[in-house]
Amino acid sequence: MTVLSSIGTLGIPGGTYVILAMVLISVDIPAEGLALIIGIDCPLDMLRTAVNVTGDATVACMIDKK
Repeated sequence: MTVLSSIGTLGIPGGTYVILAMVLISVDIPAEGLALIIGIDCPLDMLRTAVNVTGDATVACMIDKK
């Protein structure tokens, strides 16, 4: 279930928090620890989004040149 739901959150900034909560609950880890993870993950999420957008733009430019 976690793999299937993660497919739809790739382009959503902050969408990983919902998936992370589901994963924590499915492996019997208290979801209260999610607040700590969100504080650490926020800057990393911004970087992942920037890399994703840059990669998509690069591929679009490469395909356009062909």
